Amino acid sequence: MARFRRKNKSTQTLVLPAKGIPRRTGGNWFWKLVALAMLPTLLALVILPFTPWASRVKRGLVSLVREIRQPEVIEREVERLVEREVEVIREVPVGVDPDEEIQPPPTGFIPRRELAVANVFNGIRVQTEMVTEQGTFATIEREDPDSFLAQFQLTVRVPKPNDSLDELARINDHLPAMLPGLETMLPEAAVSSYYHRIYENKTNRMQNSLARLDRILDRHNFFDLETILEITHPETGARALLIQSEMDTCTDGSDGDRMPELDDYITMSANYQPFTSYGWPKTTDQPNPLLPRWEERLKELEEEFAIPGLSVERNRQLRNDIDYAKRAIADLKRRSFLVAEKDPYMVVSLAMLGDHADNPHAPRIGDYAAIIYQDRIYPCIVGDAGPTFKMGEASLKIAQEINENASPYRRPVSDLKVTYLVFPGSDEGRRQPDLDHWHQRVSALLEGIGGLGEGYELHRWPDPFKTGDETEEEPEAGEEPAAPDQIAEGPAPADEPGAPADAGD
Repeated sequence: MARFRRKNKSTQTLVLPAKGIPRRTGGNWFWKLVALAMLPTLLALVILPFTPWASRVKRGLVSLVREIRQPEVIEREVERLVEREVEVIREVPVGVDPDEEIQPPPTGFIPRRELAVANVFNGIRVQTEMVTEQGTFATIEREDPDSFLAQFQLTVRVPKPNDSLDELARINDHLPAMLPGLETMLPEAAVSSYYHRIYENKTNRMQNSLARLDRILDRHNFFDLETILEITHPETGARALLIQSEMDTCTDGSDGDRMPELDDYITMSANYQPFTSYGWPKTTDQPNPLLPRWEERLKELEEEFAIPGLSVERNRQLRNDIDYAKRAIADLKRRSFLVAEKDPYMVVSLAMLGDHADNPHAPRIGDYAAIIYQDRIYPCIVGDAGPTFKMGEASLKIAQEINENASPYRRPVSDLKVTYLVFPGSDEGRRQPDLDHWHQRVSALLEGIGGLGEGYELHRWPDPFKTGDETEEEPEAGEEPAAPDQIAEGPAPADEPGAPADAGD
């Protein structure tokens, strides 16, 4: 029991019994060691504010305090059940009642035979037929080439030539009255072999292109020739070649002497060539405007040809192009050519050239001609040659006289309503065009086959290069054509530029 001992009036001392209380020994040494260990820390805290690390420590402590104070964000994932209606789509064959019971798939082979008809871009009507038949096992049919076969057959009706005045009048009702001599000449007229040759070239070209439908001659260009008739006047013996066709636009030709600048709208067109089959020696030192372009083209070809490692085919093509470019440049330097937008000329098929020794009706480059459309007749010459499988083309000069909307990209007449009259053997040689002289010569040649009917007049072309200050002199009646010694040059060699690039087709 504890006993209180009074020591004085203000304090009391509690004295516990000593029995049972252990006596501690060495306790003072432990606290001394703790104090000794903390002494360096206290010294560091005292010295630290006066050292370079004070600001770093401060920033670290501030950052630590901020992180401790930042409230903890606790995310809970709560799963919520949402009910949604889903639309179930049932596939139903087109044309079948949804409520009607769908038939089960067949259990055996069912033969099929289906037909379809369509028109492709070039006017060919394509009729396809799908036929299925029972075969043997797939492992065997896969090895048989006849088990998966497409057969293509092109059916073309080659037209017969028009050889009567009544049928020609159906196309142009002015013809009988405009050319009264036709009534006596057509009964004895012969269909020219050129008509059949051109259509044979058409069919051969199509035969060679059957594997490539995009290269097959289109419907319009296949039926571009109505007839070619060889006519002879029974009294005068004058001959003419009558061609009934359409009219495409020819833009070829260039002449530095008369026209030192050309319109890029024409010269940059896809099929433009600076040459025509009709040409004559230059008369001035003015260079052809297309000469720099061809010289640059030759330079590019020769640079490519010098590159090693080209294929055999490419090298062969480059050699041919270089040879052609060199001959073309030489021709541009020494000759002038017709200009399509200034000179009236027509184009014949290359299939019609080269037979004048055997056929008195064979045309030649330079022959005089007349073109008839509706109630108008225009004098011109045969100035160029085109592909062997086409017919019906004239210079831009004539095309725009017939149809003001004609251009390098738009033909003036699409229907077979243009009549071309060629006077074989009338070529007077190669010289610069004289449109007044052309008018006189064609007038005389028309008289040889019966002349023009009453009310019809041969068109007179104005000189496109004559300025307003120059006075135009009318040719005297009965003026004779130029004498042979005044003719500049004969027909150009066949291997010289002048024919279109595809003339050999």
